[in-house]
Amino acid sequence: MKIQCIVIDDEPLALEKMQSLIAQIDSLELTASFDNAMDALFFLKQHTVDLIFLDIQMDELDGLQFLELLNPKPHI
Repeated sequence: MKIQCIVIDDEPLALEKMQSLIAQIDSLELTASFDNAMDALFFLKQHTVDLIFLDIQMDELDGLQFLELLNPKPHI
C-alpha cells in the first residue's frame, strides 16, 4: 500500500526537488503538488491524503495558518 501525499511549496525549485525525491521512494505516491496553500486547501476538501510535505513560509497563506484550517489533519 502506498502513502498518498501532496507537496505545497511556493518556490518552484523546491517544489521540483520534492517531486523528484518523492518519485524515488516506492512507498510514496504523489497525488498532487501546489505552489500555493489555497489551491491545496481546495483540493483537500475533495480528496484525502496521508501525508503533506509543507513549506512553512509562503506569501498568501503560510504553512502554519494552513494547518489550522485542516480537519482532519494528515501527517505533515
